[in-house]
Parts: sequence; structure tokens; C-alpha cells
Amino acid sequence: MQLIIAPNTVAKANRDIMPTTGTPGWATDGNPALGIPATGDLACHYNMMMAEVMQPILDAGMDLDATNWGQLSAAIQAFVAKETQRATTVESNLQSGKAAATDLQSEVTRAEQAETALAASIQDASGPWNTATASATVAAPAWATRLELWMTGGGGGGAGCQGTSTSGAISGAGGGSAATVYAMLSVASGASVALSVGAGGAGGIGTAAAAAGGASAVVVSGTTLATANGGGGASWYSANGSAGASGGDYASEASAGVLQITQIKGGSGGDGQGQNYVFAGNGAASHWGGGGRAGAGGGIAGVAWGAGGGGAYDVSGSGTVYSGGAGAGGAIMYRFLP
Repeated sequence: MQLIIAPNTVAKANRDIMPTTGTPGWATDGNPALGIPATGDLACHYNMMMAEVMQPILDAGMDLDATNWGQLSAAIQAFVAKETQRATTVESNLQSGKAAATDLQSEVTRAEQAETALAASIQDASGPWNTATASATVAAPAWATRLELWMTGGGGGGAGCQGTSTSGAISGAGGGSAATVYAMLSVASGASVALSVGAGGAGGIGTAAAAAGGASAVVVSGTTLATANGGGGASWYSANGSAGASGGDYASEASAGVLQITQIKGGSGGDGQGQNYVFAGNGAASHWGGGGRAGAGGGIAGVAWGAGGGGAYDVSGSGTVYSGGAGAGGAIMYRFLP
């Protein structure tokens, strides 16, 4: 559209001022009294108005219909409906986007919580070791793939004594210490892990043999993967002979579940008496130390995990029955790893 460009138009800026002929403005009825003629209608003005009216109808995709005098209104309504639908679609997409963003945030939150829980589990796994000094069964955590452990069997007991001279049993030998095994084992999530801890052997009473220490073993899902045998118990091999007991050997099962293993054999206890020769039958120290020493009137018990007990000796040859020291019990230190 544009302003009328014709003689006798009223200027756009001020209707009361007569413009120069041909100035764009508004049409005027003129003033006969002043001799001012009315603005004449030109074909372009009519054509321009009709074109402006018809264009929305055509833009709405409608065909011009001379019998339908409501086409412009219908076209306007169609535009309004189209924009309303577009606005509805935009709003729906916006709400869907918000819902998707909320779901994504929930997933991120869950992932962060899972990561935090895993980090806490890993932190726990890399912290202090768990120690079993008695047999127990534990379950591998859901995140675990490996079991790291140090295990030691029970120490052997020291020999007792009962004699009146070197022709009799007056100085018992020391007990042997247990084997120690370091291992890295494969475990599955939730696997049952049985920790069997070997007990220390009791000391011998008089000339009765002392007990050997028990073996420690780890059984994963029913399969024994590693074993550390206990130390030997000291004894009298003759009326006046007591040699130190041998150290515990080690054993491991041939299995794909053993990722790494290092085995340390236990030490032998000290000799007590060999005929007329009398020695101090100290108990053997284990990998952790702490062997029990020989003791007058009774051997001293082993202290550290798997250490052997000391033998008993009689300094006066009184013929009294004395007991050897007990071997120390074993232990299993373990922790699960991712």
C-alpha cells in the first residue's frame, strides 16, 4: 500500500495544508466555496487496494471466488489457526525437551551416585587389610574381581620334658613355624570365600609329642586355591633325644584362579637334647617373627602368627613333668580389589 499520489491530496504531515500537486497524502472532498476540487480517483488506487485485499487470500492457499464475500476473513482465521497450531507445537516440543532434560539429569545423578559408591568401595579396598584369626566365610563385593591375601598356618608346639639327668629327657626341642603364602586370586562378584585359619599346636606334656600347627587355606566357590601348612610339633625321638621340629611347607592348587603366588616355608625349631648334649630348644620364628623361647619349667608359647612354641627344660633334673610352649595360631590378611 501507499498514500494517494494525485492532484488535490492532503499532505500526510498536516491535513490542513494543501500540498503541491502530486504530493502523497490523503484524498479530500474539496471545497466548492473556495474553488478547491475533490481528489480524483485513479485506477492505480483501486487496483492497489484490491491487490492488498486479495494477497492474504492467495497466501492462504485459497482460490479467488467472486461469490464468496468472506474470503479475507477466512484467510485471516486460517493464519490465526496456523499460528496457534505452531505455537502449540512449539510448546509441546518445549515440554518434551524439558522432560528429556529432567530424565537426563536423573541419569546423570544416578551415574554420579554409582561412581561415588564405587569410589568409596575402591577406597575401602585400598585401606587397612581385614584380618581373620579364626575361620570365617565372606562374600566378594559386587565390584570385586580379585582377592589379595597373606596367610600363615599355625605354629607347632614345643616339646616338654621329664627327666633326672642327661640320660633322660630333661630338655625338649622347639616347635617349627608355619609356612606363609602371599597370593592374588581371581574372584567373581558375590563369590563365597571360605577362610580356614590353622590353629597353633599344643605343647607336649612330659615326653609326649607336641601337636603340629594346623594349615590355613582359602577356598573360593568350593575350590581350594592356596594353602599354607602349619609348623611341625616337637617330640622325643629317643629317651634323651629331642630334635627341633621342621617348618611348615606350603601348597597351592593348580587353578586358573591363582593370578600370583609367593610362598615362604616355615623355619625349624631349635634342638633340645641330643644324648648328653643339651641345647636351648627355642621355637622357630615365622614370617612375622615371634618364636617362643625355651623355658625352665615350661616352654614359652609362640607370639607372632604361625610361630613355634619353645621347648621345656629342667635345670635341676627333678623328674617333674613340664610342658612345652604352644605354637601361635595362624591368620589370613585379605582385601578385595576391583
